[in-house]
Parts: sequence; structure tokens; C-alpha cells
Amino acid sequence: MNQTLSDIRLQRTKTVVVNGIDVAINALEAAENGVERSKLTDSQKAGLKAQIESNTTWFEGKKQDVQSSKDVASALQYAKQASQRWNEIYPGLKKEIGLMACDNFDAELNKANKATAIVSLKIDSLKAQGKDTGSLEKALADYNGHIEGASRYVADARSDFNGISAPNDGHFAAGVKQLGSAEKEMKSAYSDLKTIYRLLLGNSVNST
Repeated sequence: MNQTLSDIRLQRTKTVVVNGIDVAINALEAAENGVERSKLTDSQKAGLKAQIESNTTWFEGKKQDVQSSKDVASALQYAKQASQRWNEIYPGLKKEIGLMACDNFDAELNKANKATAIVSLKIDSLKAQGKDTGSLEKALADYNGHIEGASRYVADARSDFNGISAPNDGHFAAGVKQLGSAEKEMKSAYSDLKTIYRLLLGNSVNST
């Protein structure tokens, strides 16, 4: 009878531990899907997916260890190892994903700032020709305002991602929200840029 109760306890322990490991595996698979859908570069995606797949393989192996356990103590030891691994790798993975996204946004912002410099030169050229540049200057001011807004959101997102210290501490979600706001600002900026180019073409000024 005691042996039967011991077997039942072992099986229940295995079930609980395996279910917990499955939660980690599912989260890693969701992260991999998120990486694939993201705007990260192909090389960034490949590097992150390799990390995720390596960790998924580790957790799958730990499941097998649990299922092969001969006693509750061993199963619980494997559970502890899995928990430690999860707390070590998942926050770092989410931080890396977030910071890569911020780096990519910063590259876009650098290009956007170069556009500002080019348009400013065009406006100076038009002024030298005695042309009215009021509409252009307003459109450029609107454009720069959106770029500055996007820059602030990206900086805030970077701060949130750097603050990640636990799997579900809220910083990753906050960072993603900030990047969403930055994306909206960038879309508005590009709309302003189209207006600027239309105005420039209307003044017969080359955009080179």
C-alpha cells in the first residue's frame, strides 16, 4: 500500500513539473514566433531563433529527465534546475529582443535626421532665390517634431528593456508599447516628408 501511494505521489509530482516546463517551452515558442514576425533584420532573427531553439532543446531534455525520475526528490531537483534556467535566460532574451528593436529604430532615426539636413539646405537655396518657403518650413517643423517624439519613445523603450530583471516584470510590455508609439510618430513623419517633397517639386528644386 505504501509503495502504491509513493508511486502515485511520484507520478503527480512528475505531472506538475512537466506541466511547468511545458509553460516555459510554450513561452519560448511564442517568443520565436514573435521574433519571426518582428521587424528585426534577418541576421538578428537568425541569432535569436538559434538561442531560443537551443534553450527549447534544453527544456525538452529536462522533461525527459523528469519523466525518467525514480523518486520525488529527483523530480523536484530537475524542477529546480528548470526554474533556475528559466529565470536566467528568459529576461535576458526579452531584453536582447527589445534592445535590438531599439537599435533598428535608432538607425531609422539617423536616416530621418539626414533628411532634415538635406531639406534645410533646399529651403536655404529657395530663400536665396527669393521664394516663399513658409509652407516648407512648417512641414519641416512638423516632420522634426514627429522625429523628436519618436526619439523620446525609443529612449523610453530602451530604458524599459534595460530594466528587465524577471520573466514577467512588466518592463518588456512597457517597452513594446513605447515602440508602438514611436512607430506612429515615424508614420506621421513620413507623411510630412511626402508633403515636403511635393512642395519641393512644386518649386522645381531637385531633391538630390
